[in-house]
Amino acid sequence: MNSKIATTRRRFMTSILGAGALGLANPLSLLAASGSAISADKFSQLSQALDGTLIVPSTPAYEGARRTFSFNPKYNRYPALIAKCASESDVVRALGFARENDLPIAVKSGGHDVLSASTVDNGLVIDLQQLSKIDINNTTARVGPGVLAGQLDYSLGETGRALPLTCNPSVGVGGLTLGGGLGWFIGTQGAACDKLKSARLVTVDGQILTASSSENEDLFWAIRGGGGNFGIVTELEFDTFEKPELVAGVIAYDASLLKDFLSFYRDFMASAPDELTVEVIASGGQTPVIGAMVFYSGNERDAERVLTPLRSFGPPLADGIRKQDYGKVGAMAPSVNQFFAPANIDIAGEEKEPGLYWKGASVSSLSDPVIDNIAKAIDAGPEGWAFGLGHIMRGAVTRVEPGSTPLKRPLHSTTVHFDIGWSHKSQAADRMRWVDESTSALSVNPSEHDYINYMSSDNPDHIKAAYGDSFERLATIKRRYDPENLLSRNRNISPS
Repeated sequence: MNSKIATTRRRFMTSILGAGALGLANPLSLLAASGSAISADKFSQLSQALDGTLIVPSTPAYEGARRTFSFNPKYNRYPALIAKCASESDVVRALGFARENDLPIAVKSGGHDVLSASTVDNGLVIDLQQLSKIDINNTTARVGPGVLAGQLDYSLGETGRALPLTCNPSVGVGGLTLGGGLGWFIGTQGAACDKLKSARLVTVDGQILTASSSENEDLFWAIRGGGGNFGIVTELEFDTFEKPELVAGVIAYDASLLKDFLSFYRDFMASAPDELTVEVIASGGQTPVIGAMVFYSGNERDAERVLTPLRSFGPPLADGIRKQDYGKVGAMAPSVNQFFAPANIDIAGEEKEPGLYWKGASVSSLSDPVIDNIAKAIDAGPEGWAFGLGHIMRGAVTRVEPGSTPLKRPLHSTTVHFDIGWSHKSQAADRMRWVDESTSALSVNPSEHDYINYMSSDNPDHIKAAYGDSFERLATIKRRYDPENLLSRNRNISPS
């Protein structure tokens, strides 16, 4: 049997018969949605056909492979199968297997989705993380959907090029781009989807299509903000731009100043040049702090002038802003990741079972009532709370012709998120409740202000409101490419 196969037939049969006893998954997970049994021979055939690996509940890699970034009791899902695809052909085979055997499908690239949509109970996860090639040629870059943003930033930087990717280096480029893709260059270059030149997709009927401005144009329009509703992307081609000079880093203040800082931040960014992006993070760890993550596209002299008001806000706890190389901006991540680490509180007699929960939302502007509600939520936060704010719609991203992509670009809209980690399962309920209540307190109504990649709802009415005038066109395209809605684990656009 092929050495790449993750499990022998004997072990696979054990997983079928013993899944319930192992406590990993219900044995019914190997039944089709229709209730008919799927034979072990079929699973064995799929396993042998894949260039990658097929992971089942008895496979040692299963526990890690089923997890997502936001892993908690709410999203603690147990797939029946995980296909770690190593080629485009693997995607075709896995998708065909799920379709033929009536298995629900989830697609995973980076696994950062706020609703953990990249996993599914009792179904098949099509994992694209091994589709991670990076091919940079002059002014274009061809990349696999499993490439992480930080990896692509680094590779581009080595060649003197750049792309407007996310602020978080561990996010997958595939999901990022399909949802729009807001990040550091939002003011000068727009969104990731604005630089998408073409994409290769596997449709639900097994076709491999190229979508571009001259080929399958309707599909090309839809995937630049419409999410993973229309096919499984196996390659993305981007138009890159010349790497700019860069001044970046984190300046930190005492968290007790949060309310005043957010008011200052709103006014400061209202008059800031397009070259400046500032994302706010705050954490209630051992030393509660506010962190302003600064990214300025330009030279040090201009940056010094632009950043003077920020540095004059108050005495900083730390100031790490300096000249940086674009390709190495991901090195800021260790400083940032400490804001999202679980509160390390040991509970006697309890085994550690860490988790993390986050929810995002969008507000039309950072108004005084929004700031008040954020401050109240932070005051009520348990130890280890974390909060983030940014992705302000301004500059180049708002100057794209209306309707040219499904990504909505309302001026001044801002994303907000609350998140928290924990060390022990018994801590989860109270901490998750805080995130839910904090997000709800913003009184955010689903609307065209919502950024799909931060949207913490899969309610059909909310999704329709978020896409606004683009929704009917998206639904028409969905009916053409996925009439049975097989690709539904996303911010779903129903074909009906």
